[in-house]
Amino acid sequence: MVERRGIAAALRLAAIVDSSDDAIISKDLNGTILSWNRRAELMFGFTAEEAVGQSITIIIPQDRRFEEAEVLRHVRAGEPVEHFETVRQRKDGTTLFISLTVSPIRDLDGSVIGVNSAIATVGGSSNSSQSGNIGVGFSIPIDQVVHTVEQIIDTGHAVYPIIGAKVDTNPNLGGAKIDSVTSGSPADQAGIQAGDLVKELNGQPVADGVELIVKIRSFEPGDSITLTVQRDGDSRRYDVTLGSKVG
Repeated sequence: MVERRGIAAALRLAAIVDSSDDAIISKDLNGTILSWNRRAELMFGFTAEEAVGQSITIIIPQDRRFEEAEVLRHVRAGEPVEHFETVRQRKDGTTLFISLTVSPIRDLDGSVIGVNSAIATVGGSSNSSQSGNIGVGFSIPIDQVVHTVEQIIDTGHAVYPIIGAKVDTNPNLGGAKIDSVTSGSPADQAGIQAGDLVKELNGQPVADGVELIVKIRSFEPGDSITLTVQRDGDSRRYDVTLGSKVG
């Protein structure tokens, strides 16, 4: 069984996806913080060292504590909570209006073992007009967590597969829309273009950009995958050899 410290380290890596513009926080089913990304530090004023291991209530105003119990009730039932607008507080006591997206973290058997939260400010804070994009919560397969932990233990860092493209995380596009492709990247070499809509990976449906990211992370650098994309009304298949990135 993976120890809690190892899980926390892996979740910190897995939760950041390709963007750090949103506060992404993982916690266990008791509300104890397991991961806290850089954006969360900037948004709430607590460093990761201060936040990890503490109750999530450190950022919840007293009169909003009832919301946490309701959120956990939904998550334990396997239900996501999307774009819930509420108020949270910073370390200095000032408040900010946020949009919260929460999803369950599941193990290989589908059991809920934790909570992944993404937070974006929506304006109206007590001392700032800061705003941001809505974040994305997603389930992290436990085998990916274990593999990441093993890499950290063995080498001090984790290497994960990439295709060299940015994807739109909008869940309502009917697939994963490619926003941009890095020149010379695996995606570029395979013929993937900006604007392509990825519908399948190795014959398995892809619902959105987050699912594509998670599916790709289940492979190893150097593996070959087949992406089925929709372009100009036509369906095309491209074989992509995955690159790598240290994170």
